Amino acid sequence: MYEVEYKVEISKEEQDKLANLFGYEHFISKDTVHQDNYYTEATKLDTGGYNIKRYRDEGKRAIYTEKIKEEVDGMPITKEIEHEISRAELLNKIQTTPVILKLSKDRRSWSGKYNDTKLHIDMDNVKFDHSPLMRYFVEAEIMVEHAEDVPLTRELIISFLKTSLGKTDIVEAPGMFNMAFNKL
Repeated sequence: MYEVEYKVEISKEEQDKLANLFGYEHFISKDTVHQDNYYTEATKLDTGGYNIKRYRDEGKRAIYTEKIKEEVDGMPITKEIEHEISRAELLNKIQTTPVILKLSKDRRSWSGKYNDTKLHIDMDNVKFDHSPLMRYFVEAEIMVEHAEDVPLTRELIISFLKTSLGKTDIVEAPGMFNMAFNKL
């Protein structure tokens, strides 16, 4: 599967406004979860970004994710391999594998539809080691099976975020690993 996502850094006020909007728009809210992300491998690419391997501890759930960057018609896309793992496997991996970076955040999620397309929304509160204040992000994501579906899906996500934020222009934030690792 290909992960089509777009992440924007927002203010606390914008985060509160979006949380109310998503409730009004009948998106289904999920519980806020604390996540500890353990990055065990990151390969910097000449084209930008990183291929990464990450283990995530959400308390009740443990997840392994591998993100592999590709290109379609000059556009960077991300192939994502993700599955739930046992707590024992998680603990074994983070104790026996060198952890390049640990990043903790609180995440609130919603699911719903925009223009008859299912999408997933995450809002993250992150306190980076290099930043004095809490930072806030909203990310919309749609998984697609075929790489050629990525460009149009990305445009749909950008349209959704612009509409939700009430803006005509938005700036994509780097990935969480990149921000933490490169102190952005």
